[in-house]
Amino acid sequence: MFRYNRPISSRELKLMLKRKMFVNRDKTVKKKVIPAIRSQVQKRGGDINEDVEVDECKVWYLDTKQHELNRNHNFFLRIREERRSYDITLKCRHPDRYISAAYDLSRPAENSQLKFKGFKFEEDITTPFNSKFSSQAKFEANKIPKLNTFQDILDIYPDLTSLRISPREKLKKVNKFVANEISYKLGDIVFEDGNKVVSEMSMWYLSDKDKCPAIVELDFDCNAQENPASNQISLEQFPLLVIRNVNNLYSSIQGKKIVDFTSSKTKTEFAYEPYGSP
Repeated sequence: MFRYNRPISSRELKLMLKRKMFVNRDKTVKKKVIPAIRSQVQKRGGDINEDVEVDECKVWYLDTKQHELNRNHNFFLRIREERRSYDITLKCRHPDRYISAAYDLSRPAENSQLKFKGFKFEEDITTPFNSKFSSQAKFEANKIPKLNTFQDILDIYPDLTSLRISPREKLKKVNKFVANEISYKLGDIVFEDGNKVVSEMSMWYLSDKDKCPAIVELDFDCNAQENPASNQISLEQFPLLVIRNVNNLYSSIQGKKIVDFTSSKTKTEFAYEPYGSP
């Protein structure tokens, strides 16, 4: 169960951008997004080390027919099909940090079919400054994972019997939805004191024919610093100046024309309530 001193290992601040700007995505990233970030960072004595990397994958979610994982228990199970592997994320996200951390995902069963990549507890921040907390585990596989029923999840985390979902309940693609994801690593934001924040973007397309993405997300990621003495990560390892700088940057970017305040959905919410649904 959750203990108050359980660490937050990262903070991720998210902004939804105006999707119609990205018909020519490379040009928009280079001529509008990065300059908007740079102008605000430079006001604080820092800069962005522009080092753009582009990647592509397919993304979908698995849930029961009635979406019991997400709607009843604030879990989601996301699959990313990359070039030569599959990235699998099981996450419990909730506005109440105690509820999000009530399930220990840091110790999967040793005989799991999936290779465990790690666990983290993070704070997700969306506009204007709304927080949700996430307990998440990441796995990888060389072939598409066999996650056909809830029993396949119980084989990895037996304690999730507490969700009271039938082990025989089938897992299916949520809304038969598969996104073509184009992701951009924009580079490190380096503040005047030398501390760094990672800036990234992701765009979802509903088909290969779409010229305009269905959703665009800009992220600023802060990772906690590890304490060598204790080999642990604690809340205190987020330097106050870093938090102030990234919070001020996040607030100032919201005043730019690239931000879409009419879109309040996260990517997960978008998958569960796809574009064009009521």
